[in-house]
Amino acid sequence: MSLPTLQQGSTGAAVRRVQGLCVAHGGTARHEIESTGGIDRHFGPGTDRAVRAVQSDGAPTVDGIVGRITWTKLTTG
Repeated sequence: MSLPTLQQGSTGAAVRRVQGLCVAHGGTARHEIESTGGIDRHFGPGTDRAVRAVQSDGAPTVDGIVGRITWTKLTTG
């Protein structure tokens, strides 16, 4: 699967993958996904907050956009 850049408004299988990785990350990221409808393939406000929580745990930019650096953080821990 290619790793596209995702942000609020994105939909589809890649968003589902991000949501699942956020759940696996645990903590605030997991809570945001689980409390806003779960893994639903829609990058909404809950997914944005989950991504920002993951980014705040060591990624250089907290912007809610899933690009190369955030994909790496999500897939490698």
